[in-house]
Amino acid sequence: MKTRDLKHLEEEYLALSPVAAQFAIALNDQLRQLLAERKIYLGCPVEWRVKAWQSLLEKLDRKSLSIGAIKDLHDFIGIRLILLFRRDVRSTCEIIETQFKIVSSEDTARRLSEEQFGYGSMHYVVELPDSWLDVPTLRAFRDLKAEIQVRTLAQHMWAAASHALQYKHEAGVPPPLRRTIYRASALLETADLEFERVLAEKEAYKETLSEAAGTELLNVDSLERLLDELLPPENKDDLEPESYSDLLPDLNHFGVRTPDDLRQLLTKHRDAVMNADRARVKEGPQSFLSNDENARIGRGVFYTHVGLAREALSKSLGKKWEEYVRRVRSQRMAMSGDG
Repeated sequence: MKTRDLKHLEEEYLALSPVAAQFAIALNDQLRQLLAERKIYLGCPVEWRVKAWQSLLEKLDRKSLSIGAIKDLHDFIGIRLILLFRRDVRSTCEIIETQFKIVSSEDTARRLSEEQFGYGSMHYVVELPDSWLDVPTLRAFRDLKAEIQVRTLAQHMWAAASHALQYKHEAGVPPPLRRTIYRASALLETADLEFERVLAEKEAYKETLSEAAGTELLNVDSLERLLDELLPPENKDDLEPESYSDLLPDLNHFGVRTPDDLRQLLTKHRDAVMNADRARVKEGPQSFLSNDENARIGRGVFYTHVGLAREALSKSLGKKWEEYVRRVRSQRMAMSGDG
């Protein structure tokens, strides 16, 4: 590419990059919300980036590409969705295919030949649909494209490791290591399949739970089911799984060990905790709160289900609960090395 053309391209890049970053952030927010509505949980936060200028130049040189404008580069803006469970890949692809204008799509596993180590991901190049562009805050993103990658956490581990090791083709791998690499790839694929099995068995178990099991010891699944039954659905966190595994030892410590114990605690203090929830909402968003907490306030609630349960413990125990929280926090800080 001529120097004059590169200069023009760089000027366009510098002008477009801030808008591209805003576009990526808007896509991030929309995708998180769309996934939350379908109860699809991420293995890690959404990754997004605007391709760096030097990286763009290297790609043009490596692939001998010639483009007339930055907007012609389909992966100028990149979003990566890393999912916990394999079965959610199809649901996530359906969301992308129905909510966005699809420029192109590809299952990268189909690129692999018999001499390549397996494990791919779904890649989409998308534009915003016309209906979204009617929104004033989104009009600036007209004609912008973004690449969205969808993969599981196990697939991401393989992609990251194989990229770092540069072991993508069998011919490039030292013969003594090939068996080990194949085994690592197979283990990651097995992990995906076994997590699917765990998820299916978990859901089958939850279907067997009933109020008749009121004297059995609580576990994280029966705890979630009971909180869903006793607390308002709008308080449940839609964006992230709630920390039932952290709440359970708090309850057990104070003798709340069975569904009957928990039902008694929440029934006795329900009015008080809901009043506390409304009071926090009335205070409005605060700078010291997290984005998710302020977002919940915007929806008219503050506490999650786990938060309401802990508030019930606070109402029941008073200073004992405050002392317990201080002690547990101090122990956690010491264990993390922050103390």
